[in-house]
Amino acid sequence: MPGGKDRVYVALFWTRGSNPARYANQGAGESEEGRKQTDIFSPRYHWGFCICPKHENNGAITGSAYRVETMAGMQSLRDYPLDQVHNNPDRLLGRILIAKTGDKPGVENIISDPKYLGAAIALQTQWDERNWMAVVVQALKDDQERGGSVSSMIGQRWSYIRVVARRYVRTEIEHGRYCWPFDAKEPVPTLCLFENRVLTP
Repeated sequence: MPGGKDRVYVALFWTRGSNPARYANQGAGESEEGRKQTDIFSPRYHWGFCICPKHENNGAITGSAYRVETMAGMQSLRDYPLDQVHNNPDRLLGRILIAKTGDKPGVENIISDPKYLGAAIALQTQWDERNWMAVVVQALKDDQERGGSVSSMIGQRWSYIRVVARRYVRTEIEHGRYCWPFDAKEPVPTLCLFENRVLTP
């Protein structure tokens, strides 16, 4: 495809009303006791996926985000466009690159397939979106192994991705990455698990 394959990310989003600066300014990380005391300020976030173009340097960038929302105790899939994905730090907390695709619609169909949401709901008595993430990550891996829409994907399981993502984002928070005021020109922190390196400074 022109311009290279799209990138598939595990994404972390701030919950509405969350204040990252409040947590970042509490001195978290100064000591183990201090960390425990400031955990109450830990940011609340949602898990999801996003698909973005390979190149994000020229002009406005349009990507797509996918999340599960809960309303009145019911879960539903939501997909929406992300305008200027890399310049949206107040909503998109961080991205972890896990796959590449030359068939974005095919990957979208996998992520938004209601059968995977149903499977995640069936795994629990109380909703946890991380179960949905695990189910979809495995579905993407299965698709890649069949030679489907996912052209390449990391070998690690969701349990590993989750731990790495949380550690990476927390480190960014403790380094003051999200302190107020937000710099709208600063790229969203992005970690590549293909090469185990940070893609944004």
